[in-house]
This record gives sequence, structure tokens and C-alpha cells, in this order.
Amino acid sequence: MKRVSLCMIAALVAASAVFVSCSKEDTDPATISFNNVQNDKVKLAEGVSEYVVSASILSTANLKSVKVNRKVGSETTQVIPPITSFPLKITYDLTQPIKGIIEDCEITITVDNGVEYSRTLTIEYTPLPEKPAGAEINFWADKVLGSLAHNSTAGSSCASIDGTVYSISAAKTNSEKIDFIYFNGSTHPKSLAAPNNASVGTLGLGNAPSTWGIKNATKLGLLSDVTVDQFDECEDDWLITEKVTTAAVSADIVSNLAENNVVGFITANGKKGLIKVISVDASGETNNSIKISIKVQE
Repeated sequence: MKRVSLCMIAALVAASAVFVSCSKEDTDPATISFNNVQNDKVKLAEGVSEYVVSASILSTANLKSVKVNRKVGSETTQVIPPITSFPLKITYDLTQPIKGIIEDCEITITVDNGVEYSRTLTIEYTPLPEKPAGAEINFWADKVLGSLAHNSTAGSSCASIDGTVYSISAAKTNSEKIDFIYFNGSTHPKSLAAPNNASVGTLGLGNAPSTWGIKNATKLGLLSDVTVDQFDECEDDWLITEKVTTAAVSADIVSNLAENNVVGFITANGKKGLIKVISVDASGETNNSIKISIKVQE
């Protein structure tokens, strides 16, 4: 009987231990949920360098602080000063832009409500495909063309092969070189035109392009998807071949040109190029001019 009692006591002690173990609260002091992601990871699209972290925080006690850290490799930096104001005490919705992402990084949110708890989001950076090397180009900077419609003292005709700006009489004797002509007309204001364009053909008195032996059929087009910065950074013909297509560059004249416009062109012999409008001066009979820079395939 005594032996039975000892066995029962031992059993009760074991059961008590199991009960205490099972009833012990084993919950996190807070929960952090990253919104719109799976498995705490997000992969950026090619070349994207910014991501807005969205997280929902629920604490088991009043929040004291929320910290956001960024880790790249072995280096950890604080993204923002610790957040210490929480109107709802135990809940907080965090929205935090992360800028300048150029390699994989980890964003860790740490919650302190007396006991700290943290969760980490991995942001995977996806670089743009490496740009293939393009062919050599020529660069002719700060060329001033006067308006042929105003008999400007500045030459109106330009040869992209070497950047030379010709007077109308010199252009006539070098007509095979001329790719475009500037004029500021009433019907076509502030315009670059191909030598075979009908409107420019009547200008220039006895040396009008209509009298030239060769009237090159240059194709022109205003490029809305090429910026001045892209023009300035262009060091080979990769951008030119990408943007100057027969669909985008199909007219024999472009008008109403303004500062920071970028015009694409294809010469009669198939060379492609870009023209950046630096300034347009239409202030008077003798000052009608345009200043441009040119980048063209060799």
C-alpha cells in the first residue's frame, strides 16, 4: 500500500510539471507583419532603387519605441530616429521609404514595449542589364545657326559630318554636305528643315535650297523620350540607335523648337544622330538664331 502511494505521488508530481509547462505563456511581446510581401522578402524590378516598407505592429503592452535599421553586408545603419509617440498605445502602422538601394539589403524593425522584439525584411536589388558598348560618335558643341528667313549674318545650313555651319551661298556649293537648315518662319516658326523641304526651298534669294544641285532628304523628329541629361551622358551610339528609329524620325521639318528639346535625325546616307537645343533667340531681324549641339554616328 505504501509503495502504491509513493507511485501515485510521483505521478501527480510529473503531471503537475507537465501542467505548469503547458500553461506557461510562450508568446512574443509583439507581432510585426510586413504588408504585401511573401516570406519576408521582396525583389525589386530592374534598376529600381527605392522601396516603401509597410508594416503593421501589434504589441502585448504599451509601445515604448520602434526602430528601423538597414543592413548592407556587415554594416548596419539607422534609417530614421527611433519612433516614440504612439497614439494608439499598442498598435502602429509603419510606412517608411528606403532610398538609394543599389545592392541587397535587410530592413529590421525592432519594437520595445519593455521587452524587445524584431523582424527583418530582405530587399533584393535587381540591376539593369549591362548596356552593350556602342560605336564611336562625333560631337559638335555650341553651333549657332541663323534664321534663313531673316537673312541672318550667321550661317543657316549645317553639315553633321563635321559640324560646319555654312552661309547660304557656301551651302549651295557644298550642298552634298548639308543635312539641315534653320529658319524662323511665320508658318513654321523656329524650325530645322531638311534641304528638300518645300518651305525652306524658297528662302535664300538666288541661293535658295531649291536651286541646289543636291537637296538631301534628311529625316527629323522631336524625341519626347530622350532627355537633355541622356544626351549629355551619351558617349557612343547606343542611345542613338535605340531612340532614333524610322518611326520616330520621319518628317522633313520640326518646328516650334525650344530650349532643352532633343531632335533625332537620319541623314540621306543613313547616319543617325541627336540634336540638343541649347537656346533659341527670336528677338529681332538680325538676332533670329538657334544654338545647338550635335552627336552623330561616325
